Amino acid sequence: MFTLLLCNLSILGRPPVGNDVLSWKTPIRSGNCRPHTPIHSVHVLAAMLALGIFGAGPAQAQFIIDGTSLTVPPPLGNSPNADLIVGNSTTGALTVQNGGTVTDLRGFIAALSGSSGTVTVTGPGSTWTNNGQELLVGDFGTGTLTVQNGGRVSDVTGFNAGFSVSSGTVTVTDPGSTWANNGVLVVADAGTGTLTVQNGGTVTDTRGLIGNVSGSSGTVAVTGAGSTWTNSADLSVGGPGTGTLTIQTGGTVISSNGIIGGNGSSGTVTVAGPGSTWTDNGYLLVADGGTGTLTIQNGGTVSDTRGVIGNVSGSSGTVAVTGAGSTWTNSADLSVGGPGNRYTDHPERRHGVGCRWHGVGCRWRDRRSQRLLGHGDGDWPRLDLDKQWLSFGC
Repeated sequence: MFTLLLCNLSILGRPPVGNDVLSWKTPIRSGNCRPHTPIHSVHVLAAMLALGIFGAGPAQAQFIIDGTSLTVPPPLGNSPNADLIVGNSTTGALTVQNGGTVTDLRGFIAALSGSSGTVTVTGPGSTWTNNGQELLVGDFGTGTLTVQNGGRVSDVTGFNAGFSVSSGTVTVTDPGSTWANNGVLVVADAGTGTLTVQNGGTVTDTRGLIGNVSGSSGTVAVTGAGSTWTNSADLSVGGPGTGTLTIQTGGTVISSNGIIGGNGSSGTVTVAGPGSTWTDNGYLLVADGGTGTLTIQNGGTVSDTRGVIGNVSGSSGTVAVTGAGSTWTNSADLSVGGPGNRYTDHPERRHGVGCRWHGVGCRWRDRRSQRLLGHGDGDWPRLDLDKQWLSFGC
């Protein structure tokens, strides 16, 4: 392994000239690093090759951006494109720290089969900006991205575990640490993907997908007070792969619409502990052509406008609300069983057949009138669901 440490420098790349693939200018500076002579472009290029930007290189390489900026040159004619690849066919590592910045068109961590790539963005002001279409963590290889201590990563579309042979792991931790996706975020596109948002970290996107392709497996955990995953549009947990979402110890997830267990998929969501919340501003479908499970326990809360358990024929949906303070609130209506299941939809009345609830102190309650509709007596009552503002809590 070798390390290229760049301190207090401004590093700019220009388009190739003649046979010179990449030209770098490194002025003599003082400060955190000792004064030094200019680094020849071939030395810098060797480090870039080790990261897999233009091809295979040494077995391992570490590239540290320390209090400086790196701009990957823009494409020009037949020149290499402006993609940054960390771990092309072997092993590469990139660390951005102490206010350092990296800017490129697209980012790839672990591009080819058998490769391994690791990127760490750490500290306030440290940023990795992908101005093009995507950032892919684990394309065909094993990719790891860590954003910590106030670091920031941004892109248009985020992909985690792009292909069936790939594995992608992303951790966003500590207050001020952010992974901002201006478009869709996919956790486990076709491979095995993991996203952890913890200790006050933040992830944002328009639409979130966990387990996007059949055979994929995606796992997301949002844990700790201040930890937030915000989806300005839909959030799908399993569709049509396998998706798991855990919100605990004060974590927060926000979405416009939620689907657990889409067409042919399996989705599981657990919201556990006081302060742990999933706020869905539209409908929440538990099993929409697949198998969906929602568990709210130990004081966790879920809210939406319309809740549906078993939306279409062939769905299998299960919801459990258990423990003091656990609540599922539907500001409009709650439907149990879709077409082909134990559900009857009349023009003016909806009711579920065989609805059951358990637990001492558990209540079905009309939110508007506060009238008690049922309680956890273990029977199999006929529950009218034409009451709006319906919530269930223990």
